[in-house]
Amino acid sequence: MRKIEDFLKKCYESLLLWKSIKISLFVIAFFFIAQVPCVSSGAGDDGGGTEGKAEDAEGVVSSKKMGIEIETSAIKIESMGSSKIGFNILNPAGNRWIIVEEDTSDTTFRGVPSLATFNKNLECKTFGGLDKAELIDAAGHIQNILTNLYASATGAHQRITEDMLSSITGISKDSIVPLTDKIFFIKSKSEDQIIRPQITYQLPFEEIFRVFCRLRNLGHSSITDFLNIMNPSISFEPADLSGLGEGGSGAEKIVIDDMKVDQITKEYLHRVVAPVFATIENPKLKGFCCLFFYYWYELFNNKKLVVTEHEPGLKQFLGIMSRISFSELYDSLDTGEKAELRTILDAIVGDNGADFRLKAYKGYDSSGRHVLIQPKLTLADWYRSIIGGRSSRPSGADCLSPPNMLGRDSMGAFVLEKSEGLPLIEVRGYASLETSDRPLIISIVREFIKIEANWFFGKEGK
Repeated sequence: MRKIEDFLKKCYESLLLWKSIKISLFVIAFFFIAQVPCVSSGAGDDGGGTEGKAEDAEGVVSSKKMGIEIETSAIKIESMGSSKIGFNILNPAGNRWIIVEEDTSDTTFRGVPSLATFNKNLECKTFGGLDKAELIDAAGHIQNILTNLYASATGAHQRITEDMLSSITGISKDSIVPLTDKIFFIKSKSEDQIIRPQITYQLPFEEIFRVFCRLRNLGHSSITDFLNIMNPSISFEPADLSGLGEGGSGAEKIVIDDMKVDQITKEYLHRVVAPVFATIENPKLKGFCCLFFYYWYELFNNKKLVVTEHEPGLKQFLGIMSRISFSELYDSLDTGEKAELRTILDAIVGDNGADFRLKAYKGYDSSGRHVLIQPKLTLADWYRSIIGGRSSRPSGADCLSPPNMLGRDSMGAFVLEKSEGLPLIEVRGYASLETSDRPLIISIVREFIKIEANWFFGKEGK
């Protein structure tokens, strides 16, 4: 890390004196930088493009698809056992289409918790990727399911039954298949009816950067910050943290150290990496690099502080997450694309990659209790595990993917074979969008998904 600090000091010699800021443990003044239009490589950010199709390097046409997951804290549920509980709803062809189940993001347990502490949100999600018409239809059914279950929740410990679901318009009893034989209860409901959507995009590499731009335009704060850091045309003025000192010991030192290493990471990305990123002309490699640099920005920043109420694992820190391992994404590139990507990344990661360590996160110990994990994995380690090839990976995948990171601590659990050879990315954080003119609630599920589907499949939206 000292090498990076020395390098950055040289960059500062040509800059004006920094503006001083006052920072305490309880009041932090954030420096905001202006947003600039996001120019997408490949498909335009204005929604232009070919409806539902993407053409790969060999000219083979593959399908773009979407999947959705709608979680609501308005309906809390509980079960009598530890098995996954809920229902599959089949489409007219008899295939799994919609899943109504418990969500595990609020509180994660190993073993069977007491009913007093079991506090799961209700969740509906699609099974697999859908085209535009199928997705909008499914979103409408999910809205009906949530609306009816919310209206039916008249008291605590009210059982959710097949009869209750089959009373919903468009859902027959024959199409409902319980996931298990466990009892499934409504525990309580709230007045807000807030939903927390997640959208999964099956798409070509060339459109990954377009998704980042879409999230920036919608007001996704972490994506906006990342794109600004990665834009060399935006002036970046680092905060003067010299007055903080070393911070003594304990929690105070951790907070101050995290602020310093976070700033070093952002400055290095902005001054060293962003100018290279701006020169990438190949839209396929720009998509790969955009994801790689975003993981660097969010995960490989040496931070040691973990907010205890966050869910276990690393994916809590990511607004956009690849559901396919980076090693498999890399293996899918042809020989020329791999060589070009190595030309871009080898020097950047090789120079100082060992100085950027994976941030701390929550995991489990052998008894299933939450513990703080302080990884030794560096960006250089991860990069080598991506580009090393199958023969150099005893586990078959890169360091951030199963089986190297187990269970909910891991990402990249899917394979390209299941996504028609296309990348699969999951977008989180829609519920906290800063530009939303109204809250995301149960009654607008279909409308919200339709807007995003129109944008993605290329007919409407920005």
